Amino acid sequence: MGDLEFTASLLEDEEEQDATYDRGKKRMFTREIRSMLYAFGDDENPLPETVSLVEDIAVRHILEMNYMTDNLKLISRENHLKGTVGVGL
Repeated sequence: MGDLEFTASLLEDEEEQDATYDRGKKRMFTREIRSMLYAFGDDENPLPETVSLVEDIAVRHILEMNYMTDNLKLISRENHLKGTVGVGL
C-alpha cells in the first residue's frame, strides 16, 4: 500500500460513517456469515454476538476499501489533469 497522510479529517469521516452505519444498522450478511462460520468449523448455531462482530468487521472493511478507492480515483484524476503519470503514492 502507499503512504496515506493521517489527518483529523480522516477520523471525523470515520466517526461520521460509524454514526451513519449505527443508525441504519441492517444485518445484510447474517445468513452467509453463519454458514461460513459453520463451514470453517464453528458450531452449527454460532453465537449471535460472534455473527454480529464478524459482520461489523466485514462491513467496515468494505466501507474502508470503497473510501480508499474513491481517494485513489481522485488522486489519479488530479494527476491526469496535471499531466503527471501514475498515482503518486
